[in-house]
Amino acid sequence: MSIGESTALYLLVFLLTCFFTNLAENKFKYNKKLIAFLFSAVAILIPSLLAGVRADTVGKDVLEYAVRTFELAEKSDNFAYMKEYTTEPLGYSFMAYITSRYFHDTGYFLFVSQFMVILPVYIAAYKFRKDYPMWLPICTYMFLFYNSSFNIMKQSVSCAWVMLCYCFIKEHRWIKAILVFLLSTTFHNSAFIGLLFVLMAMFINRKEKHMSVMVMPSPDMIGKQPDMAGKQQPPAAAGRPPVRNASFVPRSRRLRPPRGVMSRRRNMPMPRNARQMQPPRAPMVMKTRNGRGRPQRYATPVLIPERRRSQISNVVIILLFLVIILNLKSISTFMLEHSLLPEKYTRNINAVFDVTQAVYLRLHGFNFHVFYDWVFRILFVIVPIIALRNVDKSSEADPNVKTIALIGAAFYTYMLLMFKTVYGARISVYCDFFQILLVPMLYRTFKLRNWQEKFGAGAVMVGFMMTHWYVMIMIYGSSASNHFQFRF
Repeated sequence: MSIGESTALYLLVFLLTCFFTNLAENKFKYNKKLIAFLFSAVAILIPSLLAGVRADTVGKDVLEYAVRTFELAEKSDNFAYMKEYTTEPLGYSFMAYITSRYFHDTGYFLFVSQFMVILPVYIAAYKFRKDYPMWLPICTYMFLFYNSSFNIMKQSVSCAWVMLCYCFIKEHRWIKAILVFLLSTTFHNSAFIGLLFVLMAMFINRKEKHMSVMVMPSPDMIGKQPDMAGKQQPPAAAGRPPVRNASFVPRSRRLRPPRGVMSRRRNMPMPRNARQMQPPRAPMVMKTRNGRGRPQRYATPVLIPERRRSQISNVVIILLFLVIILNLKSISTFMLEHSLLPEKYTRNINAVFDVTQAVYLRLHGFNFHVFYDWVFRILFVIVPIIALRNVDKSSEADPNVKTIALIGAAFYTYMLLMFKTVYGARISVYCDFFQILLVPMLYRTFKLRNWQEKFGAGAVMVGFMMTHWYVMIMIYGSSASNHFQFRF
């Protein structure tokens, strides 16, 4: 097929996938789960079918990994025999073996591979549906990662399940998170690096408990307020409720309450544990003397637990991260010498760190196509983060997603500038996959009051991503999928 025909085919599949995803979300809103699951199945099957009917030449690594593994699975009498003669990860080889027992065409294996990528992406979009429409994360995946999954099939599966693992960690569903992560490791050993990036972001954004002091009015002073001359006013008349405030405390003696702790009188948010606060048995009171020389009680300090971010620990973890990436070559060599990494990584590690080697991932001089890709990688991270700072609801945006995507952009940039190679993308792809959750956050930066404005906001975001997709995939032929060919 020509580039124009391939472009039309891809865009049609993208459109249908997002359309059925939107239909499924609408049914989920009205609790029509059966119809919603049917629409979801259609949305997942459409891109999986396209991946399954492609020729073995659509995708650089299809012949080297998918076809070879599937043919070995067909010739194997049992899985133990196959595992003895393959170097592929356990999950990938087992998936090929199971598929070969029922089908005898590599296309079915390619279909299952794509299904294993888009399924966790769809589940993650469902979990974030309260933040933005479900079709936006799916659209982001289709434009940014769908075609690349034709090439890096095993790692795409691993990246998608690591992202879903984070969703379960966020929900504190630890058993599901562990099982999902173990599944991701069976498709690519580098899943541990992806989990490391996730834990690093969660550590940076964690909050520590501190105790703050808030001044509470003393019980015997409620209803007494000083007049302009500093004299005490009599208590409120019987039958009238006293004025419950702390205005009798002089301004010089007042303590400002911590952020988030406001008066109920102003209908401001109160701390979650405000109702459980009990005054101490022997309250500490601040005393002073009034104009007549008698001690006067003003207020009782109460300790309130507050959670805030530790800036010192953030600096420490960032410095540790910088030390690690600056010594990547030494760390990788140490792990290879002590058999902590598979031997097959030796060639890749040497190709990355040995600048004198002329490998296909090494850059020689200025490369516009790599520069263009790098610019858009930065934009897909920086634009949502900056835009969300000016929105009132930006505090609701997941800070871990922003941090993970930022780490990936920084790591790729470091590898690109330091070692003149784009191989860093094979590591940063675990962070790049979180752009599926980050880019849709731009949706909340628009003022959406009617369907016209919602359509305009979606059109702007889709046009932004489609520009990158068309240039990188269709013009430059990244992942060798710009000329689509059917296998029949």
